[in-house]
Amino acid sequence: MKTSLPLSPVLLLTILLLTMSAIPVMSATQYPLTAASESQSRIGNAKGSLIQGKLITTYDATKQEQDWYAITLDKPSTVGWVVFTHGKCFANGGWFDASKGKPQVQIQALKDGPWTTVGELTDYPATTATDNKGIKDNARFACTLATPVTAYAVRVIGQPAFDGAFSSSTGLAAFTTPLAGGVNDKEMPKPGDTPLKALETKLKMAHEARPGPSQDPNSIKNWLADMKKWRELKL
Repeated sequence: MKTSLPLSPVLLLTILLLTMSAIPVMSATQYPLTAASESQSRIGNAKGSLIQGKLITTYDATKQEQDWYAITLDKPSTVGWVVFTHGKCFANGGWFDASKGKPQVQIQALKDGPWTTVGELTDYPATTATDNKGIKDNARFACTLATPVTAYAVRVIGQPAFDGAFSSSTGLAAFTTPLAGGVNDKEMPKPGDTPLKALETKLKMAHEARPGPSQDPNSIKNWLADMKKWRELKL
């Protein structure tokens, strides 16, 4: 019976290092542009964070014609796709009333400049003041800009439900280009994700031991590819 001799660890790692450059990695343009700060039209009773993906509302016992949620980018950036995450529907509001028009996407092209409408959340359902059309918690809706623009800030603005009662959100993100799978892409980054953060989470840098010759070649190959990309991002 013939038996094959195992490759030496050094030879195996050398082969993997020579071939791993062809391994695809997620482009930085597929991550949200970094947001330096956030704001909203009025402070509600749920004080979460758009950037961190935690529920915020605009409920303050008043009624307003419009609600908006905004993020200011850490530097002027090319924006081609905006994703708004709905928060939660309550018995007395929590969504946008789209009966007079879907929520609009606006940008500031100049620091502290005027807001300019560049599109709308095209996939937002035909909600009314009292009918949320069954929007699920944390549902995502997007706007693909006809022409990407350079922006300092991005916001989504619309009419709050129940004749101006309030709306809610758990996230707002701007991207350079849309993800291939849209808002339902399984690889959709979480709020606040960056290429470096995502890789460090995947690698579990603080806890995961370096793979050795006892592990299968594919595991080592993938680990080395991620480590190579991690070093590129860190340097």
